[in-house]
Amino acid sequence: MKKIYIIGIGGTGAKCVRSAVHLHAAGAYGTDTQLGVMLIDADASNGNLQSARETLQIASDACEVMRDTQVSFFSGPIRNYGLWNPLGGYADRLTLSDIYREAGMRSSNLGLGELFDAFVSPEEKQADLSVGFRGRPSIGASVVSRIKNTQFSQGAWPDFMNDIQADCANGDTPRIHLFGSIFGGTGSSGLPTLGTLLDRELKGIRESVEITASVLLPYFDFDIPDDDDIYAESKNFTLNTDAALQYLARLAGDSFNCIYLLGDNVKQRYEASTGGPRQVNPCNCVELMAAAAAIADAGVGFGNGAYLTVSDAGVISWEDIPGDQTRKALRNAFRTLYAWHFNLYNELRESQKLVSKNSFTTGAPWFDRFFSLNDRSTRPNVESSEENLRIGRFDRWSVDFLQWIQEVSWSGTQREQLTVIRQDIFEQATGCEIEHKRTYVDNLDKIVIGESMARRDKWRNSIDLIKNKLADSKHRLEGVKGLVNSFYDLI
Repeated sequence: MKKIYIIGIGGTGAKCVRSAVHLHAAGAYGTDTQLGVMLIDADASNGNLQSARETLQIASDACEVMRDTQVSFFSGPIRNYGLWNPLGGYADRLTLSDIYREAGMRSSNLGLGELFDAFVSPEEKQADLSVGFRGRPSIGASVVSRIKNTQFSQGAWPDFMNDIQADCANGDTPRIHLFGSIFGGTGSSGLPTLGTLLDRELKGIRESVEITASVLLPYFDFDIPDDDDIYAESKNFTLNTDAALQYLARLAGDSFNCIYLLGDNVKQRYEASTGGPRQVNPCNCVELMAAAAAIADAGVGFGNGAYLTVSDAGVISWEDIPGDQTRKALRNAFRTLYAWHFNLYNELRESQKLVSKNSFTTGAPWFDRFFSLNDRSTRPNVESSEENLRIGRFDRWSVDFLQWIQEVSWSGTQREQLTVIRQDIFEQATGCEIEHKRTYVDNLDKIVIGESMARRDKWRNSIDLIKNKLADSKHRLEGVKGLVNSFYDLI
């Protein structure tokens, strides 16, 4: 089994984790791959962080009832290590002045206190760090680097490090992949610092562990918030990026097997925020590219650094996404989930309302390939609690996935990219009712941008025709598992 451990640092890192979880659930990281996930942020209420945690929970719930090691959807487990807050050990000290006990420092060593003054401004000393590091890498580095004093013994770190060591003992080569922006505060300070500390902590088994990272260069900016507190200023993004890249090149670069640099010259504009629940930004295609890099071959042809670019500066295409497997899996998963959300889900709910399933199969000949028609059949009963649980959890994940890929497709450009979804809101189904609002187009080639299918072959890519083929499918699985994975394989 392949082992990938991803760590999202800060708000941007959390958004990349959301993309990575969807890619893994869709089979883009390969079958029978285990994904371990940890999130790092001092701003525990950050809206982007909460969105990532919700996606992680939704995918984990679906994986619990859908997992099979030889299929496309949820073939590998998801291990959630939770959130590590660098301020966790300083719950009563949420300013830099409190963390370093400035008053005691000055009384015991005047020179050290004056050095503290030289590196930290009065505003930075008193800033409330419970909403993040305010775009100030110096603050973040000061806090994150203190983990070396605990030797990774706090929070979820012991389980995380023990699993890495167990993988190496079993002969595996686990990969630790870090996500973070390098122009703000948390990512810019946390990613290089954490990479270096992991490299040192794993020195006994370092040759058996890959440490890679997706480093996001400036790809958005925002307005000035309407308060007087210090905040991440977009005018400082270039300066922060330059300083962080120099640090990576001179001091931290050797700690990584490969670093992928990603950015966008067309900046997406977000609403102003100093953190907290209000900081909820739409997903971006740059984050999708960053997540795809988590499975790329480390350092092939690049040394320990690589740039990920696109062929057209104005739009991302399917060919720009790293990895043939990733592209194919994501494209097929999108089409399958579109068909599920707008058609297959309602078909199953309609069948549950009928006393006789035989009449239903007249218009849906695929049904008895996956579900029972009577008590004599060994196939799953579509009305059983087990199948209802699978329907509900898979549908919930499909909603989250479609919302995510829609935001990616609308991000950073003047026109749609990758997919065409004109639905404004994807609503989660409630109970076992048919969702009549789910209207759709039948031809799946119309929802994927850049399909090169010949006109005479496009009719074969319709939802109704694929459903007819399901009746003769040879997939070994039955029930909802067999239905969605058979549909995926037939596309």
